[in-house]
Amino acid sequence: MELAFDEAELAEACNKRHLGVARWGDDVFREVAIALAQLAAATTDELESLPFLQLRRSGKTLQLRFVARAVVAISGRVGQGRSANERKELLLINGVDIEDRAS
Repeated sequence: MELAFDEAELAEACNKRHLGVARWGDDVFREVAIALAQLAAATTDELESLPFLQLRRSGKTLQLRFVARAVVAISGRVGQGRSANERKELLLINGVDIEDRAS
């Protein structure tokens, strides 16, 4: 799946280690990076088989909670990918939140 972000600041925090570590800390940034790598390697049909993932769908809107050492909640909307030669799905991410493990 192709990943894109609604906001440049969020994209930079997710893609530039020093900004992600400043925002979430080293351990949580690592969890965010792992969650995004898993999403990039999957299709929407494969999401339910990802380990440690709780998935909610509402039409094209997805809410994904990766529950590992930190709870990484990613929200976004599925659409058509931008790759001209591939028909990849696109997940337009509009939120990456870290939740309390108790939630």
